[in-house]
Amino acid sequence: PNTGANGRIGNGRMAVRLARRLAAAGVASLRMDGSGIGDSAEVGADGPPDTYHPVLVEDVVHALDLLERRGYAGAVVAGVCSGAHAAFQAAVRDAR
Repeated sequence: PNTGANGRIGNGRMAVRLARRLAAAGVASLRMDGSGIGDSAEVGADGPPDTYHPVLVEDVVHALDLLERRGYAGAVVAGVCSGAHAAFQAAVRDAR
């Protein structure tokens, strides 16, 4: 999930570099923009994104659903800042 209000590239392209290293090691990864952040559609009123909005947890759960439908039986969910919050809340809610 997003790092704060940054798009899926992460702070200083951190998420891009991590995804490329994982791919080189044969590990699939998914970088995502939560609702209202980066390239994703807006949620709620105009202004800065609400990086702790409950819909961001739903976004992570939907991402897990997508990965499962595509044949990935297990996943590790991680994030930094509010992305870590969304990842943790999704892990608490979802037994996968």
